[in-house]
Amino acid sequence: MATTANRCLVLFVREPVAGRVKTRLEPALGLEGALNFYQNLLKRQISLVNMMPDVSAQLWVDGDCKHPEFNAFSGSLYSQQGTDIGERMSFALEQALSGHDSAILIGCDCPELTVEYLDKAFTVLEQNNDVVFGPAIDGGYVLVGLRKHHSEIFNQIEWGSARVMEQSRLRLRENKLSWKELDLLHDIDEPADLVYIKDSGLLQDE
Repeated sequence: MATTANRCLVLFVREPVAGRVKTRLEPALGLEGALNFYQNLLKRQISLVNMMPDVSAQLWVDGDCKHPEFNAFSGSLYSQQGTDIGERMSFALEQALSGHDSAILIGCDCPELTVEYLDKAFTVLEQNNDVVFGPAIDGGYVLVGLRKHHSEIFNQIEWGSARVMEQSRLRLRENKLSWKELDLLHDIDEPADLVYIKDSGLLQDE
C-alpha cells in the first residue's frame, strides 16, 4: 500500500489572461469579470493544494509558467504538453506517476473540492483501485486519479461534452480497470452554474 509521502497532487491551470479563461461566462460576467472570477478560483485552488498534508504538489500550466499569480504555489511548476485536454492530462499524470505511487489531477473549475475530498480520492487508490473519479453534475469530472498510467482512459472522449464521464466509464470497462467514483460536485462553466457560488465570495473583485 502506498504511503501518504508517495502521493502526488497535480493542479491543472491556465495562465489568467482575459479572453482565454472562463469564456463561456463572459455573457454573464463580462470579459474582465470572467478573468477576475478565474483568478479567484485559481487562488482558491492553489491555497487548497498548499494545505494538503504529505503530498508532492505540481502545477501544470497552459501558458506562461512565470505569471505572478503562480508565485503562491508551494510545489513544482511545469508546462502542459499535448494537443487536447486528454493528451495534456495523460502526459502530466504519466510524469507524476514516474516518481509516486499515486497521482490525483484536479483543475480550477470546482470550488467545492476540499482537503477531505482529495484525501478520500487518494485513499481509494491506496485500496488497490486502478482509477478514481470525482464526477461532475454536468457529465464531466472534477478529479481523476491513477495508481499506474493508463493513457487509454483519455482516448476517444468528447471533451467538454456531457458524455465525458459516460465515455470514460466505457474506456475503463474495455480495459478491465477497477475504479470508484466519489460524490458528485459542481463545475462552474456556464452562467447557469453561478447559482452554486452566489454566497462564496468568488465573484468579488479583489
